[in-house]
Amino acid sequence: MILAEIATGSVIIGVALIGLIGALMMTTVLRFDIDAALKMWGALGTLLGLVVGTMGTYFFSKDQIQQVQTDYQALKQEFQTELSSRRANVDFASALREIDRDPSITDKQNIYAAIIKEAGLNGKIAPI
Repeated sequence: MILAEIATGSVIIGVALIGLIGALMMTTVLRFDIDAALKMWGALGTLLGLVVGTMGTYFFSKDQIQQVQTDYQALKQEFQTELSSRRANVDFASALREIDRDPSITDKQNIYAAIIKEAGLNGKIAPI
């Protein structure tokens, strides 16, 4: 149900603002002549339009804003996961490059195989 999802405080403030403007208009109509009431309406009509328009925008775009925020958080998490994966790949490539450059390491094929196995990759290393 749509009313269960709406914050009660927002509804109370919106209704109170409309009620306040309505009360001012009723007081003006009952206390003064029609000319004064029209002047008051001229002054408060724009304010009432702003209040009603703002309330409509708030209530009808609230779900869209929450959806965009949820999508943003999911995209941010996906980006962080991809970034971590790429950093791990760079570390993996750096380790292989360091082993390849070190002339004191003689059993490079077995070391490469162990690194590849630990990284969770499948493949064979063939001598060049």
